[in-house]
Amino acid sequence: MSDLASWLRERVPADTDLDRPTMSSLAAELAATQHLWRPFVRHDSNARFFQQLYRDPNLDVWLICWSPGNDTGWHDHDLSSGAVRVVRGELTESCPRIGGAHTRAVVPAGRSFSFGPDHIHRLTDEADQAVSLHAYSP
Repeated sequence: MSDLASWLRERVPADTDLDRPTMSSLAAELAATQHLWRPFVRHDSNARFFQQLYRDPNLDVWLICWSPGNDTGWHDHDLSSGAVRVVRGELTESCPRIGGAHTRAVVPAGRSFSFGPDHIHRLTDEADQAVSLHAYSP
């Protein structure tokens, strides 16, 4: 079992879907445990760099490294809820609104946000080389 898998199993039970507060706490704690993810940080000026750190039927954990101008496009996460922790730089989350202006929130390093399975959004790195940790369940 990998270091991260062992670390996760000490914090969350196996075979359990996680709720948003648990995923947010997990992402924040993982952000502070840099030796588990820092070796995978890599930036590409043309595209986001993705590294899947962990996956089982109930939890998926990713490291994403961003460069200015990177944009996910509008998307949802199907049946999954999620939590995102920005660990370096800042990301902008935009959410569509029918009949109104889209909302935009800047999420700086050290901050998190979470969402349910009905959430549609897009993430962009508009400033510098951001790094974020993402947890999804189920």
